[in-house]
Amino acid sequence: MYDPRERTLPNVGLVHIRDAETGRGRWINTSAATVRRNYETWSREAFDNTLATLRRYRIDTVSIGTGEDYVKKMIAFFKNRA
Repeated sequence: MYDPRERTLPNVGLVHIRDAETGRGRWINTSAATVRRNYETWSREAFDNTLATLRRYRIDTVSIGTGEDYVKKMIAFFKNRA
């Protein structure tokens, strides 16, 4: 499951973010096109790396967006596995 809105960074100006592991915070200027582009690149690479790892270990996957009909996707997934 994924939320397509998490794959891009909206242009909303300055945003304060906090690292959940370290507790450190910092300000990010989402108005900067390079910041948004870097985030999209990072997001795409993280997704691709996860998918590559799952494929390397021969783990079947199905990608379902939060706005999609999961039943249709799951039926198609299991039909293709048979």
